[in-house]
Amino acid sequence: MIRLLMLAAVVSLLTGRYADAQTPPAERVQTEMVKFVSVRVSPPNSKTPSMLKINRDNKNLELPLDVSNRDLDDLKDLKPGDYLTIEIRLEGGKYIVTGVEPYDVKPGEEEKDVYLFYDLDEKTVNKRSVPTIRVTKMGKRSEFQIPAARRDQFQPLLDELSADDVLVVLVSPAQKGQLPSVRDISRYEPPQFGKFVKRTEVPQDKSKLGALIIADANGAERTIPFLQAKNTALNTKAKSFKDGDVIQFRTKTDDKGTWLDDFKAAPKNSELTLHAKPATQDPANDDKDAKADTKADVKKDAKSDAKSDAKSDAKTDVKTDPKKPVQQIPDRGAGKMIQDL
Repeated sequence: MIRLLMLAAVVSLLTGRYADAQTPPAERVQTEMVKFVSVRVSPPNSKTPSMLKINRDNKNLELPLDVSNRDLDDLKDLKPGDYLTIEIRLEGGKYIVTGVEPYDVKPGEEEKDVYLFYDLDEKTVNKRSVPTIRVTKMGKRSEFQIPAARRDQFQPLLDELSADDVLVVLVSPAQKGQLPSVRDISRYEPPQFGKFVKRTEVPQDKSKLGALIIADANGAERTIPFLQAKNTALNTKAKSFKDGDVIQFRTKTDDKGTWLDDFKAAPKNSELTLHAKPATQDPANDDKDAKADTKADVKKDAKSDAKSDAKSDAKTDVKTDPKKPVQQIPDRGAGKMIQDL
């Protein structure tokens, strides 16, 4: 009897192992966010698989594709650097891409502390229920707890949020047994560009707050006070800039006004947006300028016509020597002309 029981146990164990071998474990399939590089599609019935080249952790990889024609069509519309969610399966010791989906990156999503709103929830932390906010970033979900001390402060914004709203969420590191805690949350505002004029100060609650004077592309200046919580840091940063430097900056608006949240040296190509001529504020001046330009153009055209007539008359007066043959310009062909150019 004992032998029969032992034999049954061995058979059961072997059967279980065989079943496990036939069913790929969950860890063999994974989903990742990568950057698209290129795709090489093989002809139908080809023995060579289609290949997808991706950039993962700043390294290029080429993986075989086993996806539907619809997925292949989606890949054809992608440009190098576009984000892509892929499903990878480990088969026979090789990784194969079995699913692809283009990812639509929201403005600012790649920046630090910027997330997409998912929903509001509650979690039990240290045997008590606390409200949380769930967000996503490049396809990955995170959850932060909302501290009771700041709940009333954040509630008006939380009540009006919709899925995929872009937010700036600053969090404090998680304490033991807790989630990371939200210390500030606001709607994302895209960066702006301007020319640094100088650092200054503005009155604020019986004291003074640092501020920047920034000029726009037309030369108009505005003064933006620093966000109070970042006053010291931004005052220090401003010392490294000089008049005329092109900066990229972000503001934050609340019920008390607009504040400078951060700024840094702008990418070189952004300076092109700051070369617009200053707009004339007085319409009367515009009319004067237009009339002046018209008069100048008339005089210029008159002089040009006079010179042209003089040259034409001079050519007409030139006598051709009948004994001297007229020199012909040889036809060298269009190809030769292109080479000359």
